[in-house]
Amino acid sequence: MFLTMSIKLEIKAETLYWGHKLVTAFPSSTTEVQILSRLQDTEHLMVDFWRPPSDPGKVVDMRVSPDDFVKLTESLNRYKIRHKVQIFDLQAIINRQDDVSETSSWYNKYHTLDEIVSWMKNITHTSNVVRMSSLGKSHENREQYILQIILQYGKDPTVTAMMDKVDLAIVPVLNVDGYVYTWTNDRLWRKNRSPNKNSACFGTDLNRNWKFAWGGSGASNNTCSSVYQGVSAMCENEVQNVDRFLKSQQKRLVGFLDVHNYSQMWMIPWGYVKENIKDYDELIRVGKVAVDAIKSMEFNTTYQLGSSSGLLYVSCGSLHDYVYGSLGVKYAFAVELRDKGFFGFILPASLIEPSAKELFEGLKVMVREMTLMA
Repeated sequence: MFLTMSIKLEIKAETLYWGHKLVTAFPSSTTEVQILSRLQDTEHLMVDFWRPPSDPGKVVDMRVSPDDFVKLTESLNRYKIRHKVQIFDLQAIINRQDDVSETSSWYNKYHTLDEIVSWMKNITHTSNVVRMSSLGKSHENREQYILQIILQYGKDPTVTAMMDKVDLAIVPVLNVDGYVYTWTNDRLWRKNRSPNKNSACFGTDLNRNWKFAWGGSGASNNTCSSVYQGVSAMCENEVQNVDRFLKSQQKRLVGFLDVHNYSQMWMIPWGYVKENIKDYDELIRVGKVAVDAIKSMEFNTTYQLGSSSGLLYVSCGSLHDYVYGSLGVKYAFAVELRDKGFFGFILPASLIEPSAKELFEGLKVMVREMTLMA
């Protein structure tokens, strides 16, 4: 039996964000949500939604340039939408991510793709319980590697119990081209790097490209959008590579965890519609054990639990919806790691290891609670 995880990481760049601000708004009504959703059209603002408008009571995070910040605050004040500046200078925070001690452990630093691949190869060569293979090539001809790995087997009884129950497969970097681009060109890049026909804008959002409710709400047919869905479902190499592996293991595949940041949420399908799945009660039960286990750790970190459409916003063509809805994997979850918006996508390196420990604790109890057929 297999349980798989995909992890999307986003990080040093040529595009600079001096003076760019992260503004958090607190819409209290449907009207205010609609106003925020239309800012770019009605106020002629260039707003990068880190957490887009969805429902009253749900915070909205927006990155804006220094010029657009003035216009944005004027608009928010005019409509009396409560807001605050969360980060005053994004580039200063980005630069601080590199301020780590040379004596820091490997797990307390951000690493390039080459460094991650080297680490994967090293751990494979020094262990007889880890296997590394390629899922295929990305658009820019990079390998998408997967690890089938066992950690501390026979030493930590909770890990041993997990690995006695399932085999674990991990894709440390799914969007390999986009990840490299965050180091070389744009720290905040989120899509892959495939060109779009008749457009100067590159990339498709790989979490809007899956063939389940593709092309609906929460995705865009605008090639310049950060949530561009692609020209067709499953059109991207990276998506096809992962799908090929998942289908090759479909008879054994019992669980799936799609890992992102940020917001501290443990989520179940659906993402594409605000309706409960047939296994809602069971996935909520398992998810509650996971978030409770995380809360009980030394860090006392709180994760919200619920459907992704309920906790975040409606989004079509997502990976965990596809795994649950098309591949029939009951225990399909998506996790948003730290933090809740103070740093957003620019999490300090010092918080990498605590975040990973929390995720691992949640994963162990998730596997423990999964009811598997013999």
